Amino acid sequence: MSTILIVDDRPTNREFLVSLLRSTGHRLLEAADGADALAVTDAQRPDLVIADILMPTMDGYEFVRRLRTDPAIADTRVIFYTAHYHELEARRLADSCRVSAVLTKPCEPEIVLQTVEAVLGHTPLPVPPLRDTREFDREHLRIMTDKLSLQADELRRSNERLKTMVELGLRLGSERDPDRLLQIFCDAVREIIGARYAVVGVASGRVYHHLLTSGLNAAMVTRLGEPAEFSGALRSAIAAGRCFRVANPAGLEGTGISPSFPPAQALLAAPLLSPVCVHGWVCLLDKPGADAFNEEDERLTQMLAAQVGRIYENDSLYADLLVHSSKLSEEVTERERTEAELREARQRLEHVVASSPAVLGSMTVQGNRILGINWISDNVEELFGYSPGDACRPDWWLTNIHPEDRDAFAQTHTDLFKFGRAGQEYRFRHRNGKYRWIRGEIRFVQNSADKPTEAVGSWWDVTERKQLEDQFRQAQKMEAVGRLAGGIAHDFNNLLTVINGYGDLVLSQLPDNDPTRELLRQMISAGERAAGLTRQLLAFSRKAIIEPKVLDLTAVVTDVEQMIRPIVGEDIQLSVNADPETGAVRADPGQIAQVILNLVVNARDAMPFGGRLTIEVRNVELDETYTRDHAEATPGPHVLLAVSDTGCGMDSATIARLFEPFFTTKGERGTGLGLATVHGIVKQSGGHVGVYSELGRGTTFKVYIPRVTEQQAGGKSRAGIVSLPQGREVVLLVEDDDAVRALSRHILMKCNYTVLEARDGIEAIRIASAYPRKIDLLVTDVVLPRGDGRQVAERLTALHRGVRVLYVSGYPADAIVRHGILESQVPFLQKPFTPSALAQKARAVLDGQK
Repeated sequence: MSTILIVDDRPTNREFLVSLLRSTGHRLLEAADGADALAVTDAQRPDLVIADILMPTMDGYEFVRRLRTDPAIADTRVIFYTAHYHELEARRLADSCRVSAVLTKPCEPEIVLQTVEAVLGHTPLPVPPLRDTREFDREHLRIMTDKLSLQADELRRSNERLKTMVELGLRLGSERDPDRLLQIFCDAVREIIGARYAVVGVASGRVYHHLLTSGLNAAMVTRLGEPAEFSGALRSAIAAGRCFRVANPAGLEGTGISPSFPPAQALLAAPLLSPVCVHGWVCLLDKPGADAFNEEDERLTQMLAAQVGRIYENDSLYADLLVHSSKLSEEVTERERTEAELREARQRLEHVVASSPAVLGSMTVQGNRILGINWISDNVEELFGYSPGDACRPDWWLTNIHPEDRDAFAQTHTDLFKFGRAGQEYRFRHRNGKYRWIRGEIRFVQNSADKPTEAVGSWWDVTERKQLEDQFRQAQKMEAVGRLAGGIAHDFNNLLTVINGYGDLVLSQLPDNDPTRELLRQMISAGERAAGLTRQLLAFSRKAIIEPKVLDLTAVVTDVEQMIRPIVGEDIQLSVNADPETGAVRADPGQIAQVILNLVVNARDAMPFGGRLTIEVRNVELDETYTRDHAEATPGPHVLLAVSDTGCGMDSATIARLFEPFFTTKGERGTGLGLATVHGIVKQSGGHVGVYSELGRGTTFKVYIPRVTEQQAGGKSRAGIVSLPQGREVVLLVEDDDAVRALSRHILMKCNYTVLEARDGIEAIRIASAYPRKIDLLVTDVVLPRGDGRQVAERLTALHRGVRVLYVSGYPADAIVRHGILESQVPFLQKPFTPSALAQKARAVLDGQK
């Protein structure tokens, strides 16, 4: 039996793990955050800690960091148990902070048990299955939407409660009849707290006379007609001036409540206090939707009861002083003081309503019609731009709803009269003419005959939430395009590997004067252009594997110039000024081409009626004066790539948000990702982007990339294939594409290797298990049917110690990362590859190089 500490801020998550692991005989401890977990670990010294990552007070990463710095508990084993959208980050950081394993929520119980046993040293760690995270993404969006809806409901309920309290204060302050005052209070406190029934009574000696009720039918009121004596804990609490709150599913017998009260499971009673005495009590019974009244209910009830007790006392004295005129002056003064306090309370509550982010309002109801707004909070001007007077016009609301949303809004009217409440999201025109997304909630206020007397509503701006949802949908579209591009590129890369590979082999075997050599060169050149197209496809989908090289930006711009001339159109004059003495930079050529293309497209869109577009490349030196004003820049020699246009230009507010993802000035035509991608590529290359723009005069983007002193890589020679490096080792080749496998086998056999081949992971393990000699090198595709390349490598390493591994793939980078290849820094060869590339890479891996 081991001691295991579960750390999670959600009780349901802790309950699941505690129940699961306790059934296997372990001793379980619990903590709600990292700070509590440190204290428990120090005191109890558990064998294993299973911790969430995102927690209040102290998250999982900080908890592990502090755990490792304490020598007494530094060796405690830890498992991260986190949501799927933190899985990659958690796995990257697991090794650095000595976390034994990472489990992803939700997780099958069998995987949890296997992982715990493995970390405790009983069994090997299980291999987690690969999963499609799209369902989790949708579930995460649903959870976030539900959270927003719950927050909106809570805000709506708070606003309704505040409005009722304001109205109660106004009515109490103006009511002089004590009985009517108590009835107003009885109805209002029941509505504010949300109780099923309310009863208010006043005392006469030890007997409490039941005077006023709310929510009770005629039969219940009749039962309460006779005076009754309260006893037990309830009487003691009220007599002492304290609140009394209790809940019991079996009923409230024994609490001191009169048997004539209606059956109930929850009770909240508060005394009607004044500075002189306890005048009586208010009793609330049952709260629909909740098992019991809470502390906030008790606080509000006690506050309102105390206020009414004082007013009731003053009103009673006022009635007596009409008979005893000698005391009239003193009581009038007291009444004025009370009224001043009420006015102060009213002002305070009005300030609370004004500070609410939602607009509150009430509407007149007549029969089955809503006649219009009769009161609205002052913050309507902040939200919609209209004054309260404008909002009270009969046609104001309906005329400002977006025409496309008016039919849906009509359904709200139908639901309101059918169910008593309704809610809807729709677009509403601001005074500036722009439409904003609004969430509106309306409900009826009913009289004692259950007839609607008024409709109250709240409205708040949900435009930002709607924009986030639109951005998420746009990101999903881009992800779908990326997946399509990645799949097409994979198939193309396999075909191009075969075409270009066999072309190279045939070309190497022909004599120099053979007339077909030129035909083969043309075929191979077309294949190279096709390979370039797949790289562009991957660059568009942002899935390309980054290969930084030493580049001449002048050459890159010259190559791209022919491609961008048709893009800019005939009405735009394109000018390219490239200094031939420009220095070299280290960057990915495909990404730099993408930067140029994105900046050119933006410049073209800024000049719908034509203009002048200039691309400039030259050496520059950034000094410390420049870098002080531009925090991302570093001093030293750079190469400048500048793209200038004579278009519409931008204001300072637009420039400030220019590189934000999803920010666009192109409306529905733009994705908001182009300049964000430019910024990311330039930063990845160690560079900096500067922008200068004037409205009506144009814009200049300046890309600064550090210069390097390395020599530029020479171009590939197709005059023939260099001699292939030879060897005598045994190579296991695993490739599911028959044509690529045949080409690879041919190349490796020409290098004098003994070649074993397999179509998938299971066949590869079977061949390796049966082969009597040592296998020196595994050349495997990353993505395979029936087991991936990483799993094959792990099994083969156990069978043949010392075997080296070379991974090959035509998939984009994200697919390879999901299979754990790029992050492990192992030797990798990207398709399409040439025969000499495969031969040289295999020889280098066998010789211990990467």
